[in-house]
Amino acid sequence: MARLLASNVLKNAESLRRLLSYLGEQTLAGRADGLKEYTVGTEAFGKPPGYDPKTDSSIRVLVSNLRKKLVDYHLGEGAKDPLVVDLPKGGFKLVFRERSGEDQAQPAGKPAQVDRRWRLAAVILAFVAVGMAATALIWRSKDSAGSNPSDAWASRYWSPGLEALWRPYFEGDRPIIVSLGTPMFLAVPRGFFRDPQYNDWQKAQAAGVPKQLERSLQSGPAAPSYIYTGVGESIGAFRLAMAFGARHRDVSVHPSSDLGWEEISRSDIIFVGPEKFNPQIPELPENRELVIRDAGIKNLRPMNGESAVYAEGRATLEPDGSTMREGYALVTRLVGLHGRGHITILAATCTEGSRAAVEYVTHPAYAEELARKLEIRPGILPEQFQVVLKARYKSYVPVNVSYVTHHVLAEDAGAR
Repeated sequence: MARLLASNVLKNAESLRRLLSYLGEQTLAGRADGLKEYTVGTEAFGKPPGYDPKTDSSIRVLVSNLRKKLVDYHLGEGAKDPLVVDLPKGGFKLVFRERSGEDQAQPAGKPAQVDRRWRLAAVILAFVAVGMAATALIWRSKDSAGSNPSDAWASRYWSPGLEALWRPYFEGDRPIIVSLGTPMFLAVPRGFFRDPQYNDWQKAQAAGVPKQLERSLQSGPAAPSYIYTGVGESIGAFRLAMAFGARHRDVSVHPSSDLGWEEISRSDIIFVGPEKFNPQIPELPENRELVIRDAGIKNLRPMNGESAVYAEGRATLEPDGSTMREGYALVTRLVGLHGRGHITILAATCTEGSRAAVEYVTHPAYAEELARKLEIRPGILPEQFQVVLKARYKSYVPVNVSYVTHHVLAEDAGAR
């Protein structure tokens, strides 16, 4: 139980840890056989005496999610645990049993027939990963001429501007993690649905969104799902991996829903996507002067000639049938937690804007321009800064990205 409660699969799931702890105590005390959904709701989660499980499915959703997490744990970090912990359907009693040979291939409690949606997602992700790896190998092999392929790639595409911009990420040996923004979808038996107003499960529940969806579709209970990301964020993560690979730095990509504070404290982080998709961003030190709000970037401390708001433009239809739109993106670099390492945020109000932000900080020509704008002394950039970019999107692809303004933050503010 202690290993489960401290595991990575439950690291960011306080409600599931509370549920597991409660069910474990009841099971080990011999009181779990008669447990009812109502009892779990009132005793473990403080629901009021008038709580009706028939109209409030939150406990059923939590139990279902916990059952899946137990399977994930025994497939991954708990694969060598001597005991397997099951939560059989139809009750609230945990089952502890010794691991058998069958558990190596199929952990207890995992359905024999895996949901086809998850199988399809796994296949698609596998093809994407293979395709990306193959593309990287092809690109690098084309540049090699009897030398190290990545050295050839670096010599051709890396630049002094990129070196100056990303130097803090190469000076130490801290791991580099790209946090891929994952918006919240509502999963029901008939598919996945998204309400752009809600990226927090508790707030969505308070507004009655899951219930409305269940009634309109006449479906089973809705549950939060974080298995999708935007096209701009995914392409941006790939470009970052390519850029850092050219400098012989390994980069791992984590969905924001699985990124814990322990990893943030000991790694250099690059968030791709806005804070509504990366919920850790609002918890970072509050020294930012430019923030993404609604359909634009809000300037909390406008300087001479700057706008108070940089608002997204409306899309227009081109003669060739494509769409054209103008918008803004934001690049933010901060010192990491406790003054160690660095955190970079590449974001916008739309997925193509996130891609534009990544494009600007990984393209040699753009990086040269940005380095010149930010430079406080020859070859020296401020430790913490924010940059507003303007982008034009044609059919959701950024075709032009340009510098607008920048702010130097905190202790570097006097250097501007």
